[in-house]
Amino acid sequence: MSISDIKELVVDFDLDYLPGISYLPFHAHIPVIRKVSISNQTDKSLTELTLTIVPSDDFSSSFKTDIANLNPGETMEVKDLNLKLKGNFFATLTERMRGAWTVQLANQGQLLVEKEFDLELLAFDQWLGEGLIPELLTGFVLPNIPELIPIVKKGAEYLKSWTDSSAFNDYQSKNPNRVKAQIGAIYAAIKNLNIVYQTIPASFGAQGQRIRLADQVLSQKLGNCLDLSLLFASALENIGLNPILVLIDGHAFVGCWLVEDTFPDSVNDDPSLLTKRMASGIHEILMLEATCLCEGNPASFDSAIERSRGHFLDLRKFNYFIDVKRARFSGIYPLPQRKFNSGEFELVDDSSFFTQAGEPIAPEKLEQLAPLLHSHDKPVFGKQQLWERKLLDLSLRNNLLNLRLTRSSIQFIDVPIGELEDSLYQGEEFQILHKPKDWENTLRDEGIYQAYSSSNPLKDLVLKEFSQKRLRAYISEEELNSRLTFLFRSARHSLEENGANTLYLAIGLLRWYESPKSEKARFAPIILVPVDLIRKSVKVGYIIKGREEDAVLNITLLEKLRQDFGLTITGLDPLPLDDSGVDVNAVFHIIRQAVMNMPRWDVEEQFFLGTFSFNKFILWNDIHSHTDKLKESPIVEGLLEGQLKESLQILDLENLDLHYKPSDILLPIPADSSQMEAVCAAVEGNSFILHGPPGTGKSQTITNIIANALYRGKRVLFVAEKMAALAVVYSRLQSIGLDPFCLELHSNKSRKAEILSQLKSATEVRRRKPGFDFDAESARLDSLKADLDSVYQKLHQETFHGISLFEIFSKYIQHEGFGDSITIPDQLVSELEKANFPLFDDFLTQLAKAAELAADPSPDHPFFGVNLKTYSLELREKIQDLVITFIQQRSEYIASFEAIIRELGISIDLKKTDKKNLENIVGLLLEMPPIPDQLFLESHPQKLADELLPLIQIAQANLDMEENIRKEYEPSILSIDAESLHRQWKIKEQEWFLPRFFGLRKIKMLVQSYLSHKAKLESKDVVELLSGIGEFQVRKKALENNESNLKNWGVFSALRNNDSLAQLDQILQNLPILHRSIETIAGSASQILEFKKKVIEINNSNSTKWKSLCRDLLKISKKEQSARESLENEMGTEITFLWNPNAESGLLQAKGWRDHIENLKEWHAWTLVKTNSKTFHLENEIQSLEKQGIVSASLKGSILKATYRKMAMEYLRAHPDLGVFSGEAFESRIHEFRKLNSQFAKLTKEMLFIQLAESIPDFSREGATSSETGILQRAIRNNGRGLSIRKLFEQIPNLLPRISPCMLMSPISVAQYLDIHKEPFDLLIFDEASQMPTSEAVGAMARAKQLIIVGDPKQMPPTNFFSSVHVDEEDSNEDLESILDDCDALSVPSKQLKWHYRSKHESLIAFSNSKYYENSLFTFPSPDDRDTKVKFVKLNGVYDRGKTRQNLIEAKAVVDEVVRRIQVPLEKRRSVGVVTFSSVQQTLIEDLLMERFKQNPQLEEMALSFDEPYFIKNLENVQGDERDVILFSICYGPDENGNVALNFGPLNRDGGWRRLNVAVSRSRYEMIIYSSLTADQIDLNRSKAEGIAGIKAFLAFAEKGKAYLPHGKSSNGIYSSVGIAKSIADFLISNGYQVELGVGSSGFKIDLGIIHPDDPGKYLLGILIDNKSHESSKSSIDRLLVQEGVLNVLGWKILKVWSLDWWESKAKEGTRLLKRIEEISNQPELVEPPMDEISPEPLSGETDDIDTIEEIESNSKNYMKASLMKVNPTSSDDFLSYTYTQRQLNQIKEIVTVEGPILKNLLGKRLLEAWDINRMGGRIQKRFDELLQMAEVTKTREENGEECFWNSLEDAGNYKDYRVLDPDGYKRSIEEIPMVELINGLEAVLQQLISLPQEDLIREGAKEFGFARTGNQVKERITQAIQMMLRNNRAVEVDGRIKMN
Repeated sequence: MSISDIKELVVDFDLDYLPGISYLPFHAHIPVIRKVSISNQTDKSLTELTLTIVPSDDFSSSFKTDIANLNPGETMEVKDLNLKLKGNFFATLTERMRGAWTVQLANQGQLLVEKEFDLELLAFDQWLGEGLIPELLTGFVLPNIPELIPIVKKGAEYLKSWTDSSAFNDYQSKNPNRVKAQIGAIYAAIKNLNIVYQTIPASFGAQGQRIRLADQVLSQKLGNCLDLSLLFASALENIGLNPILVLIDGHAFVGCWLVEDTFPDSVNDDPSLLTKRMASGIHEILMLEATCLCEGNPASFDSAIERSRGHFLDLRKFNYFIDVKRARFSGIYPLPQRKFNSGEFELVDDSSFFTQAGEPIAPEKLEQLAPLLHSHDKPVFGKQQLWERKLLDLSLRNNLLNLRLTRSSIQFIDVPIGELEDSLYQGEEFQILHKPKDWENTLRDEGIYQAYSSSNPLKDLVLKEFSQKRLRAYISEEELNSRLTFLFRSARHSLEENGANTLYLAIGLLRWYESPKSEKARFAPIILVPVDLIRKSVKVGYIIKGREEDAVLNITLLEKLRQDFGLTITGLDPLPLDDSGVDVNAVFHIIRQAVMNMPRWDVEEQFFLGTFSFNKFILWNDIHSHTDKLKESPIVEGLLEGQLKESLQILDLENLDLHYKPSDILLPIPADSSQMEAVCAAVEGNSFILHGPPGTGKSQTITNIIANALYRGKRVLFVAEKMAALAVVYSRLQSIGLDPFCLELHSNKSRKAEILSQLKSATEVRRRKPGFDFDAESARLDSLKADLDSVYQKLHQETFHGISLFEIFSKYIQHEGFGDSITIPDQLVSELEKANFPLFDDFLTQLAKAAELAADPSPDHPFFGVNLKTYSLELREKIQDLVITFIQQRSEYIASFEAIIRELGISIDLKKTDKKNLENIVGLLLEMPPIPDQLFLESHPQKLADELLPLIQIAQANLDMEENIRKEYEPSILSIDAESLHRQWKIKEQEWFLPRFFGLRKIKMLVQSYLSHKAKLESKDVVELLSGIGEFQVRKKALENNESNLKNWGVFSALRNNDSLAQLDQILQNLPILHRSIETIAGSASQILEFKKKVIEINNSNSTKWKSLCRDLLKISKKEQSARESLENEMGTEITFLWNPNAESGLLQAKGWRDHIENLKEWHAWTLVKTNSKTFHLENEIQSLEKQGIVSASLKGSILKATYRKMAMEYLRAHPDLGVFSGEAFESRIHEFRKLNSQFAKLTKEMLFIQLAESIPDFSREGATSSETGILQRAIRNNGRGLSIRKLFEQIPNLLPRISPCMLMSPISVAQYLDIHKEPFDLLIFDEASQMPTSEAVGAMARAKQLIIVGDPKQMPPTNFFSSVHVDEEDSNEDLESILDDCDALSVPSKQLKWHYRSKHESLIAFSNSKYYENSLFTFPSPDDRDTKVKFVKLNGVYDRGKTRQNLIEAKAVVDEVVRRIQVPLEKRRSVGVVTFSSVQQTLIEDLLMERFKQNPQLEEMALSFDEPYFIKNLENVQGDERDVILFSICYGPDENGNVALNFGPLNRDGGWRRLNVAVSRSRYEMIIYSSLTADQIDLNRSKAEGIAGIKAFLAFAEKGKAYLPHGKSSNGIYSSVGIAKSIADFLISNGYQVELGVGSSGFKIDLGIIHPDDPGKYLLGILIDNKSHESSKSSIDRLLVQEGVLNVLGWKILKVWSLDWWESKAKEGTRLLKRIEEISNQPELVEPPMDEISPEPLSGETDDIDTIEEIESNSKNYMKASLMKVNPTSSDDFLSYTYTQRQLNQIKEIVTVEGPILKNLLGKRLLEAWDINRMGGRIQKRFDELLQMAEVTKTREENGEECFWNSLEDAGNYKDYRVLDPDGYKRSIEEIPMVELINGLEAVLQQLISLPQEDLIREGAKEFGFARTGNQVKERITQAIQMMLRNNRAVEVDGRIKMN
């Protein structure tokens, strides 16, 4: 572009400058030209420009700068021109003159534009007035001119004469009088100069004027008010004092500080700032009239001071005043002095205000700090540190990371912050001042002020004020006051509401950047010093003072650095310390080293005052400040330490019904057994986890737990993170009438009015008595329940056999088809127990199998009877050889045997015994001598032998006698009369000697005469011989008597021969044997006779052949026997023998063994198993069956059938009540129980209310203002004005638990409102604990004794999907996801809710139950269970991956369905919810639906009219919501190229499966899945995420049905189709019905479902039998209430079949069943009622109204005075007379009866009144004591020694009342009231007013007893009663207040 072209362009510029200048503004650093603005008004860029500014008269330096480029339309400002005025020029300038600035713009040396700007050049001593900067006036105060030296010296003389010292020691004395004296001395010295006054110009002040400088005034002795004021100020500043200049309309005067101080600003227009400091008694400032210094004015120094006060009378004339010292701090120094040198003027600056170069000094030493050793290891954080860090807010919203100047923060001008921290540590206070008005500093882009440079003149001011304990802020006075007030109120509010200090002085800032590319710096505080902001006074304003708390490091900053930048800073825990708190420099040093390699990062040594908090600061502070308190909770301590010190116990009972009555466990909301078990565990004080899967009734259970705890007088804290969870529980508490006793405080920002409204509702509760006997109703219900349970228990309890009667029935019916061929022994049934029943079953199985392998044992079996000891192949071969040998031997034997038989003519069948007998016959015949025919043919040989054998013995004896006699005697001796001789011998032996001698000798000689040889017999030989001969003769006689018979038998002759006798004896011995053998073979008598004849014939023939046959038979028999015995020994059985003409059995048996020897092993196995039957006492029965022929297929079944029948019959005999059981009667009893239970539930609610109302004081009475009752009443009346919620709670610590024993809060409101040091709650319940981080829960846990953690670990963890807070995964101490997870890992015991009620169709929960709960949930099938309510809609949608990440087709389909459902008729509507798998898809659906609403506004109105509004949510926020119909949009799927990326957002994360579990369990009636993806498209080889596997399984289930359900470990999906249910099913099938067994897919099933004949997708009805409900049920309420009730609500028609009835009479029950089915079939279909949620007991039986409830009476009674009949005694002696004793005793008893308890003194007074005696003297007292002993009334002695008399001892022990004025107005004195009544009355006061200071309790107690004034007596006696209460622990004193113990 050419120069000519440029000249044609339009370029303009402007100059911002001072129109008039003098040297003083420049000297005060005020720029003469502020800026030049250059505008390019063309459409082209200008380049290579040069800007030049030249002064017209060389009064200044020039300025030149280059401008590279100026864009079209751009305006550029050039600042910092750095023009310097020339002092020499202005020193010579005595009048004003005109000048100009010439401004030129050139391009490459060619001038483009030139302009001149005119200005006035003013004289050197010209003051510009207030128009520019008023404080420039102080530049004319010249303290160091030499002309002032004489004045100072003269002043010193005056000072010496007035005081003891001439020294001008400024403010060192700290004495204002000394300062005043110094000012007065200067005043006197100047006044002596006789300066003449000159009037000031009219334009003074506004336009300025020429100033006579101090040296001119002193030389010219001339000056006006301003000149004199400046002179006086110069002299004062010279001696080190701080002068003040005051300007009013047309006048100026001067003043001085009497104390070492300055004003915050150089210039102030508020005269009160002076007048207040001038006031008497303050004397901080002194003002004086300067014109009094002039000649002719006789005013003294004090007069000059007084005259100055007159200038303040009319404040309208006041303009401003200037603090000279303060102006110096602003850089306004005295004008240089003009010196004339070499013909020229030069300016000499006052060197005292500038640092002068002096002698070189040594450099200061560098501060040496120890090098910091940084650890590269990751820090290991303890649990508490982790919790604290998890509560930190790491977003830029947090001013702990991103500090900005807002109304909650104040930045201070820099001071040495290390010294500041030390001062605060030492308790020093600092005043806060605004910024200097004459100073500007621009705010940086980052939102904070830049620190000033060390050369800034402000530095001296700030440091000076810092030494005076003042801190300067960067903001104006107005803004500062506003912020300080806000901070003051915020800090106070935080302390009151949260109990936490949030006000800190932030020392040091870390300047950091979010990324290397970030342009904007962030500032984070480093050290936080806790401070208090205190409003001292109006004058002082606000001060800050350090709190008695330690400074802390900004751990939020450290965590941010660690997480986001990988900077782990060590050495700061604990903070480095010096002698006064924190070593600030060391901290900065550590931080700087840590960020040394971070570009642009650094520590800025600035400081801020502010409130530093964040969302969860209250929770953080709660943990951080209460470490020791946290550890008092065993579980919290366990979490901190990693394990529990002691394991926690938990209730574990098999049958809850046996341990708890209805009145023990209150169930205002019906509960199933798993819920009841949780309630019982809570009642027992157990701390535990309660797992509550979806729809299992967590809120009902929590409500019942709370109700039971409150009923037992416990305090309950319920904590939930979400308001929705809290609202559900609160609404349930409200539904049972407990809401007045519950205080809901979920938000930490709860409105005070709402809380007071809740408390007010509690105060309106009135106490009352129940109109029913709760325990009696409980006992009635319990009794009926016990009766019902008894039948059920007897039916299902394990018998001693280990199985129940029901199982016995089922087992029997299962084997009903088997035969009844066996009888079970009693011993088997009695010994069959659970332990050995499996053994029995195993035995039967083995038995049946062995029988099968042995080819069904029977008598026809080849090996029947065989019983081997063992088996081996070797043995089998041995047996085979033995069998062959035996066959050979038996065959030979049979041949010989048959030959004998032929000889004998036998043709009958012969058995083994016949064989043996035949062998006996043959053997005997061979051995015996010839048998006489008569003997052989005798039919009774045994009888014959019995007769003949004794005779043979006699004959043998006689033959032996004869033989012996012949040896010694003659045979004739046997004929003597031996018996007579023997008798004579005996007689002679009895005679005297001679006769005896001769008599015996005679007999002896006679006997001796028969001797065959000569010998001498001894007497004994004679006796023996005679005795033997006598016996011989007797035997001989016997033979002679039987001679004829012997002859008849042909044996008589044989009696005379020994050989014959021996043969005869042999014959007679064997003859019976021979006869029996023949008899056995022959049989009948005739056959025996024929047989014998045949034998006689053969035997008499003496045939050699016969004898040979006999000998052969016997010989072969031995061989055969040997072979047989060998074989029998091995086979373990006898070999049979049965011969007939055709065959012999033994031989056939052996041949059978031979032919089937291969099967011997199987037979042996059978015998082994059969042998074991002895264990079960079945050996006889098995043998019996074997003999009949065993059928192996039915063997086990037959035995089991017989066994079960035997067991059942025995059990029924033991329980006869079961024998008369009737199902119809039992159902009637169940119906009665349900009705009673419903009634009792109402009574339970009423009893709960009555019990809790008992603790609430009577608020209808006004309480004492100091009492807790009065405090609350006042707060309610004035809406808590001036009282925070936390403060209110602190003031009513004893009342609050009584009126609100249950508090429902969030973790943050717990930390805010509940003081952790107060009495802990008895019970803490967490709800939705799976979503509650441990860090948020532990604070609440430290406030309770017992803990119940309710939640589901398989549902959502604490949501942090979009949070940046994270902790290293490698950290071994890493906190788990939630308090539920942490406590689970800590082995805190747990319970689980098991019955699912939400889903009205089982398919809706089937996937979740199967996949995630291992089928542990018991769900209810619906009548249409054969169908599914989970529908899969396949769409050809496209997932817009990489762009919008949405699926438009799916979204449209979902919206269409939502719109369709919104438009359905009202009666068919169901609520709708939409769940998406991503937030962007959620947004798309919301937008599309809004578009539809815009198109059709009526549609939106319809949508809003639903009882439950629709929702559209994603996986992250749907927990806690449920709707009738849930629509899913999977969103993810094939992209436009058909590729499927397995990125499913949150599902890919750890725990993503939990989100899926939550999502798929939200529906009540129907679930529709809209998906562009199928299960087959998900390849699990590409992802190991559980969430991905879950979505694949879910899609497969939705697409293909139940068959594709994943099966858990303990799947309950298999239903046993045997037993009673199968029997009933078979019966129904036989009658034409289609039946399905075990309807349902969980552990609970309907036993039989009859399929609807007209609608196969539904069931006509269901049949329940009285089987065991389910294994884990610990209460019968499941069976009696839950199951059938829920099924009825679901639409089932249910029939009951009772096993006892079916067992007894299947036919009868079957007929009844068919009839009921027919009746139900004919009933019309019921319309399904709408339901919100199925209750465990959806029954609403009729209930009787509760009796009228009476108000509770007070313990306060009227005092009744006894009315005694007056006695008219003649004198007092009558009272002493014993004549009236009985009357007196009666009077005493009457008084005690009416007025008891009564003190002794009052009792005596009453008695004497009746006797008209005024006082009790000594004699009367003695008589009175005597009467008391005689009256025998009950007496007690109080602690204070007082005697009190009662009606009875029982009254004395149970007295709770107290008495006030009687109706007639009689009033007892305080001394006459028994101490027990006083204490009862005081307790009533405390019961009402909760707690009181002692003085107020005395006053209220006196008022209660009717004493209007509390005199000394009243006060002393009530004090005595209070002390007794305290000593006896009936009351306690806490914090100066007395309350009930």
